[in-house]
Amino acid sequence: MSSGSLDEAVPEIGPYLRACRKRRGLSLQQVALATGISKSFLSLVENGTNDITFGRLHRLLTLYGVDLAELMPARDPDEGIVVRAAERRRVYSPADGMSVYLASPDTRRTLLSGIALLEPGAVMGEDSVHDGEEWVHVVRGAVQLTLDGGESEVDLAAGDSVCLRTGRRHRFANRGDIAAEVITVLSQGGFPGGGPAD
Repeated sequence: MSSGSLDEAVPEIGPYLRACRKRRGLSLQQVALATGISKSFLSLVENGTNDITFGRLHRLLTLYGVDLAELMPARDPDEGIVVRAAERRRVYSPADGMSVYLASPDTRRTLLSGIALLEPGAVMGEDSVHDGEEWVHVVRGAVQLTLDGGESEVDLAAGDSVCLRTGRRHRFANRGDIAAEVITVLSQGGFPGGGPAD
């Protein structure tokens, strides 16, 4: 499975968000006021020079009246239960050296699963917070989990799991020397349309 085939599965989010905004006839300033996301950050995202977390993406898609599923290529309706390793779709990259892939067939599920790959040194740029509960399991490598805006930190090694309640702020980092792989499962309410929001 090549990383190139995964990256090609999802269109560039920046141009897609720009097109959605223009279809709604909104200026960057109007979107900034409606979502609480700065105009300068929105401009960077639309130009492809900054990554966006699920939380911010959720706010934008909600404002534009579109679903995350629209970012995904259509699937054969007979393939609704299996996600082949080579067909996982990259959803977003919350930081340099970190990519999140959808491990569920689509985003209209009660539970959504994802796989996050973190290169050494990868750190989420901001806290993640969402409505759904989240279960996280480290498959390989090690990650550092920062909770509640830095009030506490937990080191997780391969085989460790953690359960996060709704609304708890958290971010992940790979402080180790090898790549880390993490499985995450979120309850309904996390994604736009039924999955992770941030």
